[in-house]
Amino acid sequence: MAHSLWEGADLRRSDFSGADLTGARLAGADLGEADLTNAVLTGACVSGGDLRGTRLQGAQLCGADLGHTQMDGATLRGADLRGTRLANATLFGTDLRQVDIRGADFTNANLSATTLDGALADQSTRWPKGFDPHSRGIIVIKRRARKYV
Repeated sequence: MAHSLWEGADLRRSDFSGADLTGARLAGADLGEADLTNAVLTGACVSGGDLRGTRLQGAQLCGADLGHTQMDGATLRGADLRGTRLANATLFGTDLRQVDIRGADFTNANLSATTLDGALADQSTRWPKGFDPHSRGIIVIKRRARKYV
């Protein structure tokens, strides 16, 4: 299923657990309440998609584009989001515990009520204006990794 094209598709409650969706084009797709546990979405484009209530525990999302997505109530515990674009995404109540977010871009994202305990960030991680990662339990390392994807 790598490099699949599902832009704007209705994939609510679908089971993609463990699937290889590397480079998939899912822009504007509805993946609400889908199961993407341990799926590989490296370099995938889900921009403008609906991921509310989606299960993404342990998923690989390195370099994915999740900009402008609705991710309220999604679970991404233990996922790899290195270098992922989440600018302007809504992550209200999303579980991002123990997620690797080094180099991720959260510019203008809504992180209200988002659980971030134990998430791993670095100096290249971009935050919404006024956001304090230390007060949210995020571990910020000083050394920047060379490449995330």
